[in-house]
Amino acid sequence: MPRMKALKTHLRRHRITQTAFARELGVSQPTVWAWLNGVKQPRCEHLARIADVTGISADKLLGRRAA
Repeated sequence: MPRMKALKTHLRRHRITQTAFARELGVSQPTVWAWLNGVKQPRCEHLARIADVTGISADKLLGRRAA
């Protein structure tokens, strides 16, 4: 399962903690940690919310390359 490198970079660049980001999305901090470390992938509704909040496309969040 791919790590969400783009999200990790975004959080670091904007100095947003996993806890603060989790609160904004309505999930737990361990859930955000699991996404960032490739243990889990976010469900569709969370992926859409992450994309909306960060401005990063869902494809980029999942590490997909354009065809």
